Amino acid sequence: MKPYVALTICWAYFVLFSACTNSTDSPALSQPDKKSNSGETAKIPPRDNSDARMSPNAMIAQNVGKTVITISYGRPGVKGRKIFGGLEAYGEVWRTGANESTVFSTPDDVLVNGQLLKKGIYALFVIPTETEWILIFNRKSDQWGAFNYNKNDDALRLNIRPEQIPSVEWMTFSFDQLTENSAVAALSWETMRLPFRIESTR
Repeated sequence: MKPYVALTICWAYFVLFSACTNSTDSPALSQPDKKSNSGETAKIPPRDNSDARMSPNAMIAQNVGKTVITISYGRPGVKGRKIFGGLEAYGEVWRTGANESTVFSTPDDVLVNGQLLKKGIYALFVIPTETEWILIFNRKSDQWGAFNYNKNDDALRLNIRPEQIPSVEWMTFSFDQLTENSAVAALSWETMRLPFRIESTR
């Protein structure tokens, strides 16, 4: 094969390859859809990750129907301490984690234990007691701890009876009991589990 013929063939392959890789239909180069099903972009307050933390940051997400529920939080450890009724006093508002407030995000309206929660980003607080806890969805999502908590900003309050479980060292959120349009979210730490059911309205 003559040199100029080989060069022409190579150039043709290069042009064809470039056209294919720059196509807007290419899955590898197409931009991900950052919007939720409701057409809004979730803006969860960032958690500081500039240094390693004794209570590591964590995030969990779960599809509930067409809605993606996200919980962002810090994970404290028991570390031999008495947690509820000790480190976290009964009857006082707790940030439901460590450092920045725990954040619950839903891009669509949902039902939480049968009660309507409007789409939004919420700080998730609890008030533990020896018998029944209060789970709070607060509109001021960008907070440090519960120091500036204001009851007037609450969007929803629920009374929930916690369950006794085997000891859990690192506080965690989980989703289970999944159905096509619902899931049970649960906070677990020390020997306590606080479940709440989330249902899609779409």
